Amino acid sequence: MKSSLKATTLGLLFILLSLGVATIPKPAHAAYDGGNIIDNVMLLKSSTMNASDIQAFLTNMSSGLAYRTFNFDCASTGSSNQYYISAGAPCGQTVSASTIIYYAAQIYGINPQAILATVQKEQSLVTTANPTQWQIDHAMGYGCPTSSGCTASDFLYQVDNGVWALRFHMERARSNMTWWRTETSWTCGVETEFYKPNLYPGQNINFYDEDGVFYRTHFITNAATAAFYCYTPHAYNNPAGLYGLPKYGTTGRYYSGSYNFVYWFEKWFVSTHAILPELEKRYNEIPSYIGEVTQAGYCDTGHTACWQEFNNGYIIYNPQTGAWESLGPIRDRWSQTGYQNGKMGYPTGPVTITSDNKTSWQPYQNGYIVWSEQTGAWESKGAIRDYWAKLDYQAGVMGYPTGPVITTSDSKTSWQSYQNGYIIWGDNSGAWESKGAIRDRWAQLGYQNGTAGFPIDNERYDPNTNTWSQRYQNGVIYYSDPLGAWFTK
Repeated sequence: MKSSLKATTLGLLFILLSLGVATIPKPAHAAYDGGNIIDNVMLLKSSTMNASDIQAFLTNMSSGLAYRTFNFDCASTGSSNQYYISAGAPCGQTVSASTIIYYAAQIYGINPQAILATVQKEQSLVTTANPTQWQIDHAMGYGCPTSSGCTASDFLYQVDNGVWALRFHMERARSNMTWWRTETSWTCGVETEFYKPNLYPGQNINFYDEDGVFYRTHFITNAATAAFYCYTPHAYNNPAGLYGLPKYGTTGRYYSGSYNFVYWFEKWFVSTHAILPELEKRYNEIPSYIGEVTQAGYCDTGHTACWQEFNNGYIIYNPQTGAWESLGPIRDRWSQTGYQNGKMGYPTGPVTITSDNKTSWQPYQNGYIVWSEQTGAWESKGAIRDYWAKLDYQAGVMGYPTGPVITTSDSKTSWQSYQNGYIIWGDNSGAWESKGAIRDRWAQLGYQNGTAGFPIDNERYDPNTNTWSQRYQNGVIYYSDPLGAWFTK
């Protein structure tokens, strides 16, 4: 339902956004979220494309719109005429579709990419080489309510009014009752046959089809999403999986507009979700590494944690630790330890990868997580890590960790397995290696609870006797090739 709302004489509240030039960004693909079709900041990003960018895009897509021209009759837009003139629009001239789209985007402050995705989801105008006049005259689906036919129209009328309506409904959804004209109510701020209780964001909204059948509940997260549902009051619903689109829902009629909007927007441009400002600096340092946004970002109520999903992982923010990436097997292990609420805490630095891509690690508040292609990802922390460092980390005698740090219930003992043995820590003995034949003998003696007690020194080699030894709380374990391993108190 896109009814005609724009009056011919309106108030003068309008801010002309600065005109900008931008190249068409790389595509991204995100999961459809009917409760967050597009972030507010993305819908209002009016500087993403200039007129030349739009024209080049349409030409590259072999769109019939690229070759159609129209009279830019600014006077026919009513009160918007003065804003088109102020923006430098070529009023009264014959212009391309891209010119009309561009200037409508500028005077109403709407992302041109959103306009292009809308004319596609409404009339397939971007991918149609030879659109009909009817398609062009109803480009934005404006003035085409669900319950009746479309009003007489043309391309300029459609783009001007359709883009205006998106901004108008967004402002009303965020309780701005003075944008463009002062009002005391909003047409979508009340219950209708298609949704209940209303379209104000921050609440669960139930959607009904034209037969009165309830088919979906979405928690509407922002005003931009509310604006799209006010423009077209149907959530994506496809119980039968029609037209090759994902099966979605179990009852009710087929509606695909909001899904198609997100699909085309993200196929051609970027995600409909903006990067959280807390994450932006780190993202800009690693854009090719982390990929594009795939989901909206979130911050907890105390703003002590923010996170957002990208193609290749997440970026996590905490005021004390900053913003850092979280991805791959290191993130998988972090999740197994309980994320930030677990024993590792928040990441405190970047993921570092060796030049041969066979090893990576990342620091956390309480240690590191270390990955190798042979051993997987495991935490490395505390006194055990300190001793591993003395042994030269993975390049030393122990190799990589191969299992978790295990701590007894009384917190007086912990150990971790490595490629070549274990590192054992006791609160009265410190951390020491345990490996090879000496460890085998220690195991026979009952480990730390047996005859020998905890190790209290590193392994030592005596070249005079060709013997290895390691001191324990209650004696020494020796090893030599001809004799094997033995314990002496």
